[in-house]
Amino acid sequence: MPSTEAQLRAAKKYRETHREKYLERIYEWREENLDKQREYARKSMAKNYLWKCAVRDLNKCLLV
Repeated sequence: MPSTEAQLRAAKKYRETHREKYLERIYEWREENLDKQREYARKSMAKNYLWKCAVRDLNKCLLV
């Protein structure tokens, strides 16, 4: 969805002026949903590990 330059400037200004409120809401959510945060971290680490293994195996095949 393309945005005009004016819309981009307005969004940037809004983010800058409301940054503290935004971060406060994020920290509150994280404290309330620790189990969701842990689950996300676990899934992310598993996904990264699978990519790491796949790249390692591909490199082994290419270098042999």
